[in-house]
Amino acid sequence: MKGKFIQHQRWMLLWVIQRDSSQKSRTRLTM
Repeated sequence: MKGKFIQHQRWMLLWVIQRDSSQKSRTRLTM
C-alpha cells in the first residue's frame, strides 16, 4: 500500500513538472 502511494506521488510529480514546462514554453511563445 505504502509503496503504491509513493509510486503515485512520483507519477503526480512528473505530471506536474511536464505541465509546468509546457505552460512555460507556451508563455514564452506568447511573449
